[in-house]
Amino acid sequence: SNHRKYTYRVKGQGKYWSEAGAEGMLRILTCIKNGDLEEWLNSDFETSKLISLDRKKLQAAARDSLRIRHEIHTGIQHGALTAAVVGGSYLSKFNRMLNHINY
Repeated sequence: SNHRKYTYRVKGQGKYWSEAGAEGMLRILTCIKNGDLEEWLNSDFETSKLISLDRKKLQAAARDSLRIRHEIHTGIQHGALTAAVVGGSYLSKFNRMLNHINY
């Protein structure tokens, strides 16, 4: 139908609509259907609702959102088995005891 040019934007490319993107697209399609898109696009926005970020703050926010945070895993114990450690087996302990015997 008439919405193909909008919906083909992401179909078949492995992309998806975010909630804000889908809502914005629905608003545009509604304005086109109602015939008031030009009025809506030419209207003035309230400056109090717009948030302007300088380049450094924008880069810092993007970097922070992309940072992979470490998750603490519960139920996992870190350590080593004594038999797997060099010199920790019963044979190596027995060998050390024999070496300490004075002949």
